[in-house]
Amino acid sequence: MKKCLSLASLIVLAATGAADADVPSWCKVDGARKIDASGLSELYTETKVRDAVVTLVAATCYPSAEAQGQAKQIETTRQAWSKKLEMTDADWSDAVTWAVSTPSSAPIPSNKLAWSAWTAVDQYGGLRASTIDPAYDPAYLADALGARLTEAGRLGFLATCIERPTNNDAGARFAMCASDIAAFDRKKLATELRADTTHTGAERMLVRLAGYDLVAELTAHAATVKALVAKDAAYGTMFTVAETARKAWAADPALIALVDKLDDARITGSRKASDGCATSSFAAWRSSVGAIPAKRFASLVGQEWFKQFGLAMDIVLGQPNSYLAALAVNQCGVATGKRDYLDKMLGTSLQYWPGFRGPRTAAHTALVSAGITLDDRTATLEFPRVNRAWTQGNSSSGGGVTGAVAKVTVTGDIATIEFAKAKVTQTVCDKGHYTNRVIQLRQDGAVVYEYVCTKERTETILVAPSAPLKVNARYAVGVTPGMVVTTAEDVIKFVHGKGKSALPLMVAGAGVK
Repeated sequence: MKKCLSLASLIVLAATGAADADVPSWCKVDGARKIDASGLSELYTETKVRDAVVTLVAATCYPSAEAQGQAKQIETTRQAWSKKLEMTDADWSDAVTWAVSTPSSAPIPSNKLAWSAWTAVDQYGGLRASTIDPAYDPAYLADALGARLTEAGRLGFLATCIERPTNNDAGARFAMCASDIAAFDRKKLATELRADTTHTGAERMLVRLAGYDLVAELTAHAATVKALVAKDAAYGTMFTVAETARKAWAADPALIALVDKLDDARITGSRKASDGCATSSFAAWRSSVGAIPAKRFASLVGQEWFKQFGLAMDIVLGQPNSYLAALAVNQCGVATGKRDYLDKMLGTSLQYWPGFRGPRTAAHTALVSAGITLDDRTATLEFPRVNRAWTQGNSSSGGGVTGAVAKVTVTGDIATIEFAKAKVTQTVCDKGHYTNRVIQLRQDGAVVYEYVCTKERTETILVAPSAPLKVNARYAVGVTPGMVVTTAEDVIKFVHGKGKSALPLMVAGAGVK
């Protein structure tokens, strides 16, 4: 359509209300202002949805003599656009309020509004803006909404996914959101928008128009993906890996609910939302980490002592349930301010790791870990960067000891450990190798690979008794005389059997078998 006038220039400040009593009821919107129907002759061939909607509102609600003479053709055109936009007659009241204000962007929800309370329009606005604040990274936020994710929310997520198609991380982003593209349903979107009465008609219409725009955008996106896969088969592999990971993702509903509550606590700053989290999150930690076979920690053997706990946390973050439990422990510590070495170390490991908050982050983790390479030796695959600074990681330690336990005395929340002089047999790795299995990403982008020991030996050392040590009692449950503990501050990092057996019996208060 060859218009020289902008949408804003079509708006004429005039009398409030419809011009004629016999205009449709949807025209009679409180506060609406009269709009001039300029460009009526070009309406019937118009392809730009926003221009068409403004002209249809003007011609129907404030008809000029020319518009009155073309009333049937105007109505036929409006019905055609109604079908394209999944709109009922009642929905056109949204179009009226939008036409006189033409907002350019959706409202971003208040940073004090819990994610669990977001409406459809909130989800669109929040996810559309989720590339601005690292606390709102799109895949994490979409996963956090879980079963509450609306089609409006999915629309916002897809907008962040398919934009910037020439960026080096585009292949990974496209693979992560392919399932959302397949699932997107504009009919459901239309139903959701009608139900969201907490927002203005203009805001609902803005989201409706974005949904219409997405249809054409996805056609162009499909061509981009097709060209990408044709360029290098590795991109096709990425889509397969992501789809497989999304389908395979599953987690304990109770853990999901626990992390949902703590996400809300972080977003709102509510003390009430985090009440009791120390008990519930640590119970989840014990259960989830306790389900990890002790042999999974065999890769710690032979590693420098100061690396072992961080590597153990990386192993914990390698499966959905223990990842969610770790996230709960960390976020409880951050929310309550009652932090210890465990939740601070978890924060360090969680900050740059995509994780398993839901199927999208699981796909991200699978892609990072898959070891996919491009055919072009000079090219490298890149992935969306993760920086969840809200985990407030800190790997520094105020010191700790390793020693054989002589006695454990528990008083309230404090356990006092007395140590015995003992000979300790420990396993030393003389030979090993790194696999291509990625277990963590560091702040500088460095990749941490799994280490496997292939040749071990044992040695016996004499450990002098340390001074009695006070630790948080939750880490001392199950610790008995003769066991060997390794601590940091008031946390028991590892518990080994008598003689410091190769595999741990406990990892940060969780028994492993």
